[in-house]
Amino acid sequence: MGDIIVGTDSISAVVSVFTLIVCGIIFYMLDYARKQMNLKCKNADNILNLLEKAG
Repeated sequence: MGDIIVGTDSISAVVSVFTLIVCGIIFYMLDYARKQMNLKCKNADNILNLLEKAG
């Protein structure tokens, strides 16, 4: 990060920024998938509880 601030090479700066953007997108996608799986698990638990109460 220090080299980017100082301004050594423009190509390496572009590659670094691109890498940060890609890593951010991957992190967001994984976090979104985790949240969706948690919601589906909660819904499945609620359905199972309703079926157990029904009989």
